[in-house]
Amino acid sequence: HKWGTFRVGAAMSVDHISVDDKWLVKYGDWDKLSDDVVADEHDAVSSNRFAADLQKAFDIGGMDFGRADHAMVGGRTVVYEINTNPNIGRYVPDPKPLRLRTQTIARERLAQALEGIDSEAGGRVAIEASPLLRKFRRWRFGMLPPRRP
Repeated sequence: HKWGTFRVGAAMSVDHISVDDKWLVKYGDWDKLSDDVVADEHDAVSSNRFAADLQKAFDIGGMDFGRADHAMVGGRTVVYEINTNPNIGRYVPDPKPLRLRTQTIARERLAQALEGIDSEAGGRVAIEASPLLRKFRRWRFGMLPPRRP
């Protein structure tokens, strides 16, 4: 199994589980979502079960946005990676009623977190360019001579 948990600013959101019979669980196998797995997923998402453990991992990495892929191994949370540009797939309502409720909780919580970091209407967020990016922009827009071979 593999869990996915988002961090958006200060908010943490346990999002989903993927299960498979292979060691590498990338997308999971929908047919392997037994009633017990779906019930556990619902409990984990609705209680935000892994939020505290995952917040520590994000804090150690100095990241305030992303999705962690993690699992429980030997009774503890193990983080495999934190995606700093995670894919948030198109919403497809799950045909399993409990999983649909779980999806709704997760998506609503994620939407609230994103809304919480949104700038004012028409507002802008200033991002300072690095020296390398400033140099590239000057070159790209003809403000620096081309390099000589």
